[in-house]
Amino acid sequence: MLTVFGVAGQSVGYATETNVDTYVTDYSQVSDETYKGVPTNFYVAYFLKEFDVYANENGYPNGSDWVDTFIDADGKSYLKLDFRNMESVARAAEKKGWQVSYDYLKPMEGAIVLRKSLTSNGFILSIVRSIDKENKITMSYLRSGKPTVTKITLDKIHQTDRSVFVAYIYPTKK
Repeated sequence: MLTVFGVAGQSVGYATETNVDTYVTDYSQVSDETYKGVPTNFYVAYFLKEFDVYANENGYPNGSDWVDTFIDADGKSYLKLDFRNMESVARAAEKKGWQVSYDYLKPMEGAIVLRKSLTSNGFILSIVRSIDKENKITMSYLRSGKPTVTKITLDKIHQTDRSVFVAYIYPTKK
C-alpha cells in the first residue's frame, strides 16, 4: 500500500518521483519532456504516473498502455485519445485488457476515477488512494495544477452538482 502524505484540501506528496511543480491543462504550455508520449507537466501525465505505480505493485510493470500519442512534424507529442470523452478512455483501457468498472459502488485502491464535468465540456480525473470501512474514499486530484488529497463518499463519486461518474480503471488486468 502506498502512503500519501497530506490531509484533506492540502497539498499531497507523490507516489512517484517527479520534478514537476505544477501541472498544466493548456497544451500550449507543455514541456518537451514526456512520459509515455504525454508531456510530463500535462495534467494527464500525473494520473498515468500514479496509476502505473499501483499497476506495477499488482504485477503489471508496463502500466497505462492504453494511451496512444503521435508526434507532429515539429517533434511535439499529442494525445490520440480524447480525454474529454471519458467513455472512449474507459473503452481503450478495456481493449488493452485492464479491468474497468462502470459501477461507482466498486472503487479499488489505485484506480483512476473518470468523471464527466456537468459545468463544462471537460472531465475530472482522480486516483483512489484508500477506502475506509465506511466506504469513504481518499483520493488525489489536481487543484490549480497541484496534487491534492480529499475524502469523499460514494454518493459524491456518483454525482455532484459539478460532475457525474463514468468509470473506474483498475490497476489490474482481466
